[in-house]
Amino acid sequence: VALELSLFDLFGIYVVMFLHVTRTLLVVLLLCIPFLLAFGLAFYIVASGDPNFTTIPYSIFTLSSYLLGQINYGQFILDDGNGVLSNAPLVFLLVILVAIILAIAFSNLLVGLAVGDIEQIRHTALVHRQASRISTFTHLERAMPQCLKHKFNFVDLKVYPNKKASFLQQ
Repeated sequence: VALELSLFDLFGIYVVMFLHVTRTLLVVLLLCIPFLLAFGLAFYIVASGDPNFTTIPYSIFTLSSYLLGQINYGQFILDDGNGVLSNAPLVFLLVILVAIILAIAFSNLLVGLAVGDIEQIRHTALVHRQASRISTFTHLERAMPQCLKHKFNFVDLKVYPNKKASFLQQ
């Protein structure tokens, strides 16, 4: 559907931009997965008393929400019943590392890559759109029955500058 929408003049370039930025996002997320797994395992080990980190999948899911900026530092005050923070220095160190590496660094990396991709696409937008149009029309021509191909196939075309062109000549 997106490829067909890219043929329209009104929003074709935006569809091309969206597809290109999505492809870049997926590549960067592949880079982010080892960090999510590493921090997820670390929080699972260190902060297992917290309900968000009781299992490894919960830990990874919670850290995925941190990637979007939803760090709730108040939940890391783990009380072991004596009013003492359990594993407090290590937990706070992990929270700071997650905030710096996942929330700040990856977010800025994604924004920078998206802006760079959009600028690159703007310079080559016409070529992308023309290439997709040629590809679509080539596929349509292959699917067209032979009798229609002969009807619309012009061997030569005469253009008269002072005469209005018919619909088929345009």
